[in-house]
Amino acid sequence: MQNLISTSTAFYGAGNSLARRSSVVRSGPYSGRKVVLLQSDATTLQLRYADPPHANWSAPIEIADDLSDFPVSGCCDDEGNLYCVYTQQSTLNLIFRKLTFELGAWSVGDPVTIYDGGDCYFPAIARDSLQRLHVSYTWFNSSSGNYRVRYKRSTTDGAVWGGGASDPGTDLTTGSAAAYSQLLYSAPTLYCVYTDAGAKLALRELRDGAILWEAEQIAHSGIFLSDRFSAALNDTGTLLGIAFESTGRLYYIEYDGQSWSGQFDIASTPATPPLLQFSGGEPSLFYGVAIGTGQVAVVCRRKQGTGFLAEENLGGDVSIFRDVVLYDDNGTPQFISRRDQAGDTATADIVHPSSGALVADSQDAIYFGCDDPFGSITILLSTAGSGGSVAWEYFNGSSWNAFEPLSGAYHFDQLTQVVRLWQDSRRAPSDWQPCEIHSVSALWVRARVTASFSTPPVGTQTTPLTDIKYLSA
Repeated sequence: MQNLISTSTAFYGAGNSLARRSSVVRSGPYSGRKVVLLQSDATTLQLRYADPPHANWSAPIEIADDLSDFPVSGCCDDEGNLYCVYTQQSTLNLIFRKLTFELGAWSVGDPVTIYDGGDCYFPAIARDSLQRLHVSYTWFNSSSGNYRVRYKRSTTDGAVWGGGASDPGTDLTTGSAAAYSQLLYSAPTLYCVYTDAGAKLALRELRDGAILWEAEQIAHSGIFLSDRFSAALNDTGTLLGIAFESTGRLYYIEYDGQSWSGQFDIASTPATPPLLQFSGGEPSLFYGVAIGTGQVAVVCRRKQGTGFLAEENLGGDVSIFRDVVLYDDNGTPQFISRRDQAGDTATADIVHPSSGALVADSQDAIYFGCDDPFGSITILLSTAGSGGSVAWEYFNGSSWNAFEPLSGAYHFDQLTQVVRLWQDSRRAPSDWQPCEIHSVSALWVRARVTASFSTPPVGTQTTPLTDIKYLSA
């Protein structure tokens, strides 16, 4: 189930796969508390948290109001102290803030400038076992017009970075048309995974106590390599996995500290950059697949043994409906499934054969069903209805309850509409119960005709999906 934590007008409101935003307090009386960094708008950074079972999230806590509209990165120590880095508005300097955690609350520290010598973007931050902080970032050289991945370190808990704000740090790349990076740490190694010039995916390593980075290792050479990648370490820190997009396809590769695996072909034309996570020692790749206009399903592929299992739908409101059933009160038959037609983009194919329409006359209905709660319905019509009305209803275990969607009344009179049923799937009615419709047991919402249409609507596509541009963790 999904929780609506916040709405945002920022381009990277919840971040991207390189800029990690969520952390968990690992020790003390608040162990298990989840913390998420969010941009409520282009300039404002906020924090929200939830204690187990993570159903109710706090009011926003403002961290900064001087952001530029680029991703923010954060990390957390075991005691719950937070460390975040961002690009400052106007100056485009790289800024650090520490949030000290004490007695269940965070206090926001003063901003510290990491680097003030040019345009800094796409930072990534990590903390090592020696309590040192590390940052990689993309630096734009306005003289040459190219981008470099740069690195700086703080041994003072973020109070001073390198030789100060004027110190550019270490260049990890020499400059090209594009460069993006991600940092990961597992004692005794700091890893920087990056793309450079759109032509290579590479890795550099820095050992604890070392001053110089190891030589670059090229993991993949190709074209159109960008920020559409995600790296992660397994539970023991002995295996580094990288999921990445190259030439419009999604791939996966592993590094065990000595050598690289073969390359796994994961998916074609992914709609979102991937998000890689390890669980039980095996990697899971999450990515979005475009189902139709403004509709992205999230799927997963899990590695098992020497290969990846088939794509797995995650259900609920990140997959297509379990079934979509049309009911014609005067039809023969009355009920007919249109699941496949609802999930594809073919025009004007969600119709009941008796009426030639989605719904037409009084008591006709369309049923939307999922195994898990869902919070919205995206509806695309080829013909908008007119002259009629519908009542929205859900089943409470004994009868159908009428309700008005949170987004307002909708009578299939607009060609495109996202019907927000309730705030999110976790906040669906507590008495919503499954029932059997056309031999399918599911959680159902129906739109029942209360006044016949003079022009009946004709359906093209309907899913519980909305648009997703980035996945982050």
